[in-house]
Amino acid sequence: QAALGGWAALKDENWFYKRYFITMTDNMTDDSYTRSNNNRTQLVKWTFDPTFYGFKSWYRGFFSSINHSNFAIDGIPTSKDPSFTPEQQKPYIAIAKLAKAFSYLQLTTLWGDVPYFAHSLSSPQEAFIARTPKAEVMLALIEDLKYAKENLPNSWTGDDLGLPTKAAGAAMLAKAYLYNKDYANAETAAKDAIDIADASGYALMNDYVYMMSEKSQDDGANTEFILTLNFKKDADATGDYNEMMVERNVRDATGEINDIY
Repeated sequence: QAALGGWAALKDENWFYKRYFITMTDNMTDDSYTRSNNNRTQLVKWTFDPTFYGFKSWYRGFFSSINHSNFAIDGIPTSKDPSFTPEQQKPYIAIAKLAKAFSYLQLTTLWGDVPYFAHSLSSPQEAFIARTPKAEVMLALIEDLKYAKENLPNSWTGDDLGLPTKAAGAAMLAKAYLYNKDYANAETAAKDAIDIADASGYALMNDYVYMMSEKSQDDGANTEFILTLNFKKDADATGDYNEMMVERNVRDATGEINDIY
């Protein structure tokens, strides 16, 4: 539960990963279509200002994820359970480090220099620190991703089924090198990520519509999704779990899968 805290925090903010973040940041690029809505057209036209609610929500959300992740990274090694050995702890620390690195990669992409927190905070006052240069944050998150790549398993079983795997750590590491414009390491890391994904059973699927359908996941046949935040099947359409499905309009009035936008 501690290891997953950083991932769970990504849906706590109203405009965050449960709905708006992905679609709205797409609106800032030339690869996205959006309905006419003031919140969205501000992004399309780049007419927003610092009071835009999305920025506040995303900034708070990523730092909440980071603090939850740091709580796990700091706390798991202090476990007093003698059967929970340091080797057994590493995969769960890796889950938290992956979430922390993921959040910092998003923050540096949107804001550049941001405050860097090596450890969890015990009081709000500890949050008031100067921003850290982006270059230093990038180096720190790359180290976390190296740890994740080395210590996440190729697959999980039982109650841990669905947790991030080694392929996710490897893929995110390649992306971080690319975003850091370290092209030599990005090329090496990308090749390594492909090899790990291939060995772990991930592969491109021939049928795109089936790949993006709920059925491919029900069948256990989807081999493309390397890192996902899952929603609860058949949950209330107005609740957190189905927010992304509402945004992407993947269900029609009868609840059946519809077009994906």
